[in-house]
Amino acid sequence: VNGQLTLGENIGDSAGVVAAYYAYQHKKAKLNKSEIRLQGLEEFSDNQIFFMNFAHVFCENVTPQQTQVLLLDEHPRPEIRIRGSLSNFPEFSATYNCPAGKGMNPDTKCSL
Repeated sequence: VNGQLTLGENIGDSAGVVAAYYAYQHKKAKLNKSEIRLQGLEEFSDNQIFFMNFAHVFCENVTPQQTQVLLLDEHPRPEIRIRGSLSNFPEFSATYNCPAGKGMNPDTKCSL
């Protein structure tokens, strides 16, 4: 990934997930009631479902040819968008109990 080329999108993704998360937490606190679970998702917390939904937005299948085109795009590959944004967000690491210093919970995080 060309970090210079994708910098604006990286910042937007990271700031966007943080803003959305805190807006969600604020709304949830105002409503003060538990959320309804879809069948099969009862075992997941509200926060886990929030982060799964964020990642789901970027899910896609691409051909090798499409991957080559993406290398020239200002939008990073979806996997990078997900991992980059969430691994730098302490609330994600706490929600999933990610081990400190590992892939999705690095010791050094970027914050905006």
